[in-house]
Amino acid sequence: MLENNCGIVTFSDIEPLRLYRYPDGFGKLYYRGIFLCDTGENNSLKIPPGEYSLGWTYSPKFKGFRYEVMNVPGRTRILIHEGNYPLKDSKGCILVGVRAQNVLQYSVITLQRINLNIRSIEIPYINIKEIDYGVK
Repeated sequence: MLENNCGIVTFSDIEPLRLYRYPDGFGKLYYRGIFLCDTGENNSLKIPPGEYSLGWTYSPKFKGFRYEVMNVPGRTRILIHEGNYPLKDSKGCILVGVRAQNVLQYSVITLQRINLNIRSIEIPYINIKEIDYGVK
């Protein structure tokens, strides 16, 4: 739970990032019902559906800060980061960009836009849900 000037706020009162993922590992990321971007994950290393803590951490590999999906059983250092090819660029992380066939384009600028728009908001968790095509 968090505490603010008005009293106690539970995680259920705070809107999470929401990732709606299709069977092929691509998905869509939303915040407060607003579409942020397309996503891609390595299909064999996808994060199981569920709700996970979300942190802001420094990545030596990317030489900068990235969102980190935490408390995934048996996994660590799952970042939300730039990348174009889920099989090649992700070892279990979430890539962001604009989907074109089986590739994510504009990944760097998409990540910058996400960070600019939502970084100032403390989002404590992410909700990942598997969906079929035709939904969202």
